[in-house]
Amino acid sequence: MQNEAVANVTPYDTAVAEGPFVNVVTVEGSTEASPATDEQAYLQVVWENPLEDQGGSYSCEAMTLTADRHPTSLSKTFEISVTEPSISDLVKYVAAHERTIADHKKYIADLERENEELKAGVQNLKLKVSMQINESLTLRGEFDNFHSNFSNQTTELSRRMDNAKAQNIQSGFDICKNQYIRFRTSYKVKPTVLTTFVRLGFTVSTDVSRDDPYIFQVNTELVTETGFNVSCISTGSSTIADFMWLAMDN
Repeated sequence: MQNEAVANVTPYDTAVAEGPFVNVVTVEGSTEASPATDEQAYLQVVWENPLEDQGGSYSCEAMTLTADRHPTSLSKTFEISVTEPSISDLVKYVAAHERTIADHKKYIADLERENEELKAGVQNLKLKVSMQINESLTLRGEFDNFHSNFSNQTTELSRRMDNAKAQNIQSGFDICKNQYIRFRTSYKVKPTVLTTFVRLGFTVSTDVSRDDPYIFQVNTELVTETGFNVSCISTGSSTIADFMWLAMDN
C-alpha cells in the first residue's frame, strides 16, 4: 500500500479518515486548538489492529503560512515495523476479544430486555383495546334500548293523535331549547300539552364514563290558554334534539 492518505483535517472540514482507512482508524483533530498547550493544531490517528501488509513508512505533513503569509510545509516520516507477536501481545489480543464478546452479550441482553418490555406494552394495549370494544358494545346496547323506547313513545303519540282528530288540537315542531311557544289560536280553557322527541342525535364515544349517561328531557311549564314554556335538558357530545308538541282541549 503506497501513497495512500490515512487521515486529514482542514480549517473547513473536521478530521476524517481517508479511503481504505475509513472504519479502520479513529481520527481526532483540529486546526484551531490542540490538547497540548504549545501547539496550535493537531491530528491524532488511533490504529488498533494494523495488518502485516500495512507496515512501512508513513509521513505526517502540515501545510501552514509563515509570519509574512507565505505558504510552507512541515513533514516528518516514521516507520511502522512488522514483528512477530509475543505472548504478551497474544494475551492482550485475547483479553480485548473477550471484552468485545462481553460487550456483545450485554448488547444482546439489553435488546432481549427491551423486546420483553415491548411485548408487555403490546399486551397492555391489546387489553385496553378489548376493554374499549366491550364498552362500545355496551353503549351500543344502551342506545338500541333507548331507540326502542323512543319508537314506542312516538307510536303511542301517533295513536293518541288519531283518537283526538275530533278534538280542537294544535301541534308544532321545533328545536329543543328553553323557549316560549304561543298557540296559533287561544283556547277557551287551559289545554293539555303533550311533548315527545322526534329526532335525536349524539356521538357515541368510548371515552364517555358509565357514570355520566346521555340524558334527553323536554318539559312543559306554565301552560295557559295562549301558550306554554318549554325547558330542555340534553347532555353528551354533539347532541341534537328536536321535539313535537301537541295541545288539545280538556
